[in-house]
Amino acid sequence: MINAQTLLELRHLVLRDGASVRAASRQLCISRNTAKRWLSAPEWVEPRYPQRIAKPGLLDAYKDHLVLWLKGGEHDRRSIGTCFECLRAMGFPGSRSLVYHYCRSWKLQHHNPSPVVDDLALSWSGKGLTAREREVLTWIGRGRSCRDIAMLMGIAPLTVRKHRCNILGKVGLHSTAQLVAFAISGLLQPGGKQDRLALSRLSTRERQVVALLAKGMTSKEIARCLDISPATVRKHRENAMKSIRVHGMASLIWHAYGVVGAT
Repeated sequence: MINAQTLLELRHLVLRDGASVRAASRQLCISRNTAKRWLSAPEWVEPRYPQRIAKPGLLDAYKDHLVLWLKGGEHDRRSIGTCFECLRAMGFPGSRSLVYHYCRSWKLQHHNPSPVVDDLALSWSGKGLTAREREVLTWIGRGRSCRDIAMLMGIAPLTVRKHRCNILGKVGLHSTAQLVAFAISGLLQPGGKQDRLALSRLSTRERQVVALLAKGMTSKEIARCLDISPATVRKHRENAMKSIRVHGMASLIWHAYGVVGAT
């Protein structure tokens, strides 16, 4: 949904700054058709949407059974496939994916409690971030994808992407690597002994690439700095991930702070 603030930003981008509708809609994370419709409106009218009436879902009547199975002990715990088959025997009319997404969301919320962002408010308050944006930034620093963050916070993935776009604009960053490095810098102090031990398995060039990644540099910037090609940078990054046995940019940068603290 589009609100009055987004509509104002859309009009400023297109009518004042001369941006195209496509570029403005991408920047504001809205569809082009929505942008065109509101730009062609003859009067300034704040968007109003009808109140949605929540309808009971197919899984609502069976959630208590699912939670009991998910909370079961080591010998009573059931796999998602077994849970689905048991629910079907009880008359559940939905699909397997519905059960899978609910179980995944439940496990994420209970194995990853909500982060405490009050301690980070001081370091990030000067950036003008809202409490919701600080929470999203905290999950980004912990290596969670937009889909995982949406499940953990109970919001839509599009809302997470919108928060991420707002954070990038407020802190003046331009890439995912820079955003992850910025998020982790507020969560971790450099120079962990465990990280340095893991990074000792890397070659000299891989350590250089990982250290520059931790500073928020993109592959092209690292390539120019080290006088190599961006493809070589990506290859060094892949090899570093395999050596440290991590997956994702955030996990690699967490380990990289051992190098940053030492150099």
